[in-house]
Amino acid sequence: MCDDYLQFQNHLKDLRKMDDLIMNTLNTTVLTATFRSQGSDATKQCQKLGDEIASRATYRNELISACISRTNDSLSQNDL
Repeated sequence: MCDDYLQFQNHLKDLRKMDDLIMNTLNTTVLTATFRSQGSDATKQCQKLGDEIASRATYRNELISACISRTNDSLSQNDL
């Protein structure tokens, strides 16, 4: 994925969608008092959403770090 900058950029953009739409996601994921009375648990929904956001951020950071490392290695080899 690192070799194709446009693909890499689009993949990162997809991974950020949830972050960019957080207010909408919260409004549709964390249920109102009406839904809670029907047995839904907002605390669990928030925890699940938080875990997913954290997981995506970790993956995104690992992907960026791997591509930076790969690019540095490639540049180092070309300097030899």
